[in-house]
Amino acid sequence: MRKFSLVTIVLLVLVSLLSADLSIRMKTHMDGFEMMGQKQPATDLDATNWLAKDRMVTHQQDKTFIVRMDEKKMYYVMHKNKVYTVIDLPVDLSKVLPPEAAQMMGMMKMSLAVTPTGNTKKIDTWNCSEYQVEMKMMMGTMNMTIWATTDIPFDFSTYNDMYSNVASMGFIENPEEYSKIKGYPIQTDMTINMMGMTIKGYTTVLEIKEATAPAGTYTPPADYQKKDQLSAQDFR
Repeated sequence: MRKFSLVTIVLLVLVSLLSADLSIRMKTHMDGFEMMGQKQPATDLDATNWLAKDRMVTHQQDKTFIVRMDEKKMYYVMHKNKVYTVIDLPVDLSKVLPPEAAQMMGMMKMSLAVTPTGNTKKIDTWNCSEYQVEMKMMMGTMNMTIWATTDIPFDFSTYNDMYSNVASMGFIENPEEYSKIKGYPIQTDMTINMMGMTIKGYTTVLEIKEATAPAGTYTPPADYQKKDQLSAQDFR
């Protein structure tokens, strides 16, 4: 169960990051599933992510990921226990995982294939292009249909630079494949086939607007404790 939780969080983070300053309000849904007798209920999250010249913030349930290119750091903030850890860029999770989890990462090597389909459609006010993404790993596959737009005021070369520093996580073999996606993902539909299970979910952008980020958006809360190493419980 811990192995699956780690993989699921990583995949959701990658999808969300594919989320000036720009305020980006998003909705994320993941179906429930049962594994080894334990039930995981369906989850829904409405959150506001932020994207700026040299930093971005994305939320995933009770966790927040803060990328700071100016500091060459990513902050992984865990709100349930009020702790955070700091990871050097480019991200390699094995450096902050306990030994047993770091060993498990060897089994999580992923390869990517991004295929532009040439299909286009308008979603809300955004003109979007379609991309098919396949992620293969030892335990299964994840397939995504991404509709991305360039109809937002942002330098996407800067965004791609930020994303490339996060995407590999230390076990994605060819994160440069993501550079084939031109623009910001407006709608992402995903299907995870893993360990005999099929789980579906989606993310969709509800609103994008230029705004001033509230104070403290790009730093961990001042009353949270810094943690040098993560535990298996941190990925639950």
